[in-house]
Amino acid sequence: ETVLMWAQGNAREALERMRTALAARPGEVTLLQKLYFAYFMQGMADKMLDVVAPVVPRYPDDSYVLGMYSFGLEETRDFARAFEFGHKARALNPTDAWSLHALAHCHYETGAFAGGVTLLNEALPQCDNVGFFRTHLTWHQALFLWEQGKNQQALAIYHHLFPGDEVML
Repeated sequence: ETVLMWAQGNAREALERMRTALAARPGEVTLLQKLYFAYFMQGMADKMLDVVAPVVPRYPDDSYVLGMYSFGLEETRDFARAFEFGHKARALNPTDAWSLHALAHCHYETGAFAGGVTLLNEALPQCDNVGFFRTHLTWHQALFLWEQGKNQQALAIYHHLFPGDEVML
């Protein structure tokens, strides 16, 4: 019903219905995910955090929920707590790519580029089952290298990901 509303141009009403449904049923993680990503795609970090924060106490040991929370915290610039929840999520599930992504963003936004490379070097081998999202995580790895002036290493990653695509410095 909300997807149809959205498609008919009633996105605000669709999102409000989803929020109401999640408030009534905070244990529905699938609904949480859909609402969270609707806000994510619109760049509404504060709304992402608003919808996931009340759910965290219900799922204190769920790496995916904690990873969403970590990313929401990072996007609202609460880096200390974002790191805390991202690391907690990864300790629970080292293959959780969303918490890894949250931590990658934390490292980037705080200028901890070397730490980001170390994190991704250690974690990426465990992320073979996440499809194209692994390419995005590897892009973060190249970005960290680029920020450190390690342009050739960054380009080597790029060319490995996109063979035949020439990039000139």
